[in-house]
Parts: sequence; C-alpha cells; structure tokens
Amino acid sequence: ISGLQYIPAGYQIGFSRVLDNIGYQSQSATVPLTSNGSACSAVVESDSPWLTIVGSNVIPAGGSVQYSVPENIGSPRAGNLILQSSNCNATLGGQVLMVAQAGLVCAPTFATASTSIGFLQSVFSVNVQNTASVCPWSATSAVPWLTLSSPASGTGNGSVTVIAGSNTNSSLRSGALSLNSGSNFTVRQDGAG
Repeated sequence: ISGLQYIPAGYQIGFSRVLDNIGYQSQSATVPLTSNGSACSAVVESDSPWLTIVGSNVIPAGGSVQYSVPENIGSPRAGNLILQSSNCNATLGGQVLMVAQAGLVCAPTFATASTSIGFLQSVFSVNVQNTASVCPWSATSAVPWLTLSSPASGTGNGSVTVIAGSNTNSSLRSGALSLNSGSNFTVRQDGAG
C-alpha cells in the first residue's frame, strides 16, 4: 500500500425504519429519526395528498415526525415520506419511509337471493349484510310494483322495507331489487286466482 486517505462520512440523519403497514382506518403514527450528530436536522415531505405530516416538518436530531392518513375505502395504496437535510447526510437506506395503507372494498350484499310471495299486497324486509360500518349502500327497484318504503340507503349492515303491490293478473311475475354493489334480490309473486 503506497498511500491511504480517510475521509469521514460526516454526520447522518434518517428514518428509524423504512416501512409502515397500516389498516384502512383513519389514524396517525409517529416515526423517530436516528442521527449520529446533535446538530443534524431534516425536512420531511410527503409525496401523496392523502399522507399528511402533522405539525412541523422540520425535525431535529433525536426528534420524531408524526403523520396522519384518512380512511381508505378503496384499493390498497402506498405513499412516501421523504427526508432531506441541508446540514447532514441522509442515512443510506433511511431517506424514504413507505406508508402502505390497506384498503377496504365495500361490497354489501342481500342476505338472501330471493323470496316468493302471494298475489295480495305484501310488506316485507330484506337485510343488507357483509359490509363494514363505514361502507355506504343504496337499493333501487327495477319494477314499478316493488317500492321501497324505508330509507333505501344506509351504511353498514341494515335492512330495506319493501311494498309489493297486488298482482291482478293470473300469471306469475317477478321483479328485482339491486344494490349499488351489483347484488340483486329477486321477488316472485303469484298470479291472482
């Protein structure tokens, strides 16, 4: 070896972890920054509109950054918090914190697929199920002789009250209710006589 030159790496600052996996609910979390120099500070920014920094985004050495996310009623999503420093080097591998948020896909369904009723006017309820309390749904009737007498929309599990008009024809008829999720409920009504 004819010569050796040593250049210190200098002070560094970075996220203490590189990934946060969180649920679909609205929440906030805190991530500490690690540093080997007390004079270090960092500016943290988000690259996604749904990923928000709470409080100041200028974080001193030994401090923490807090972020918040709203409910995610949809597909899973990911965003990044990005750290930059003007007075210290960003720790290799610690400049970016990925926040992966699970999604909640709302898929309400009718509790049963169909019912059969007599030819006289009938009033009955149809249950809506398999959906989280934050998931909205709405029901509609495809035929004029089936009307919805209670609120035809809601959130979470619920029910819809249906009035079926009298069938004055001698033949069997059928109609359907639909949810905005695509789930259908068939009503078969006897003919008069």
